[in-house]
Amino acid sequence: MDNSKLTTALLVVIVVLLLGGGFIFVANRSQHGGLGMEMASASSTQALLVSIETVSDGSGELGGLSSSWPGEIISFGDVQIQPSRGGTIVEWNVNIGEKVRKGQIIARLSAPPLMPELTSMLAEQTKMLTEARVDAKAQIIFSGEKKQQLANLLSSIENNNTVSQAKGAVAADKVKIKASLEQAVSRELQLFSTVDVDFTSYYKSVNPPILYLKEALGHLNFGTHSVYLEALKKAAIEIRIVDSDSLELVGSTYFQAAEKMVAATSVGDDISSEQLMEMRKMVAMDQMTFLEAVKDYRMSKIELAKMEIDFAMQKKDIEEQISMLDKDIAMSNGKATAAEASYGTVAESISGTLAIVAPSDGTISSVLKKNGDFVEPGMAIASLNNGRKEDRFVRFKIPSNLRLPTAGAELGIARPGFPKEIKHVKLIGVGTALDGNGSYLADAKFMESVDWPVNVSVRVLPSVNSSSSLFVNLNAIEWTDKGATIWLVSSNSTTKKTEIKTGRTLGEKVEVYEGLMAGDRYVAKLVPGLKEGIKVKEGEVGGIAKMTEDPHGGGGGHND
Repeated sequence: MDNSKLTTALLVVIVVLLLGGGFIFVANRSQHGGLGMEMASASSTQALLVSIETVSDGSGELGGLSSSWPGEIISFGDVQIQPSRGGTIVEWNVNIGEKVRKGQIIARLSAPPLMPELTSMLAEQTKMLTEARVDAKAQIIFSGEKKQQLANLLSSIENNNTVSQAKGAVAADKVKIKASLEQAVSRELQLFSTVDVDFTSYYKSVNPPILYLKEALGHLNFGTHSVYLEALKKAAIEIRIVDSDSLELVGSTYFQAAEKMVAATSVGDDISSEQLMEMRKMVAMDQMTFLEAVKDYRMSKIELAKMEIDFAMQKKDIEEQISMLDKDIAMSNGKATAAEASYGTVAESISGTLAIVAPSDGTISSVLKKNGDFVEPGMAIASLNNGRKEDRFVRFKIPSNLRLPTAGAELGIARPGFPKEIKHVKLIGVGTALDGNGSYLADAKFMESVDWPVNVSVRVLPSVNSSSSLFVNLNAIEWTDKGATIWLVSSNSTTKKTEIKTGRTLGEKVEVYEGLMAGDRYVAKLVPGLKEGIKVKEGEVGGIAKMTEDPHGGGGGHND
């Protein structure tokens, strides 16, 4: 064989081998994950076939999924009436629907069997009551006599003339100060003035005349002359006041001014040496007389203060003793009253019947026991309602697998058998703990006046104005460690991945809280080749769903 034929044969063999291996490679990849489909989709310009559905709003076949919640009308004004001890009901004084007042006797219990220990207890209470009454009576008699003695002593102290005499001495000494000052000024003016001056007329006059002193007075220091006249004027004003408190001060000021003026005087034409000597002697003696009067006045005031303090202390001591006696009487009477109450309770429990009274004003709403029934302490025998509608509210249960409403949300309630009569309530709050049935307890207040009876069962509608929950196919959701996503289909048939917040899984449907709106179109079943922004069209899907890991546990993928 020549070289050209050999070369041709080798080329044919190579082409056959290449074509055969390629078909085998494509077939194998098609059987293991559909690589051929992906390659075709990636290389083809045609739209990807997917199953497309519209987001459901809970109507139709899913309409029953958003069920109502069970509740009950409760009232803080509804009070149960319970006996404080056990016994048999022997008397009912009220009927259902009757209005009662707080403290009104509505029923009576029978007396318990007379037991030896109860008899002994009654005897002990009788003894304690008798002793308390005797002690109280004796304390009243003793305290009354003692209080009378103290009252007489206090009266004798108040009527004691010693304090009155001391007050009189103080007043008399004060008059002496005024008289000594007035006499001193009158005598000295006769020596100092150039004309005769009646000092009494001078200080009593509203507009006293101008005084003219001898020229030689104080001529060694002319300032003493004016100071003396000013002190004289102030002394005259205070002497004119009936009960002046400044006589000591103005008197001392006057004598100091007179003494300084005379000291600054020398013998002159109008003052002889004998007159100057007489002036100095008179001022000194008058000042001494004034100071003696002041001293006597101060001593009298000190004696009076001591007497008043002593009297106040005696009076306080007597009043405290009287108060203690009153306290002793009150305590004795209190012990007697307590003993009477204790005796009455024991006696009533042993020998009488126990009255059951209404705890508040209201209307008897139910009577749970009848005459002859035996009741235990704390057992409800009747109920009382105050009739205030504002005390009523709704307490209901919300399953723990539902999205909880927020405080302030408007809800609706309806009574069984009255589906058209819906009332509005506002959510007060939702509890944080689950009850025995795995539900949250919540309270809501009425937004309108409601006359429905207390304790009636109601159904609470999740929301008055909101639409039903939204649902999508379970196979449409991709579960990742960041949450759940879904592929939306836009109006131009392109894809867009969006995050959603899911709720309950009900069969093949999943409740969606956030991320979707009713009427949105989405890819109902995950298929290979889904990407952001690619074209899709609705058609029969035969592939398998994309396998993803469920972050909430287990495998999240779903096979057809």
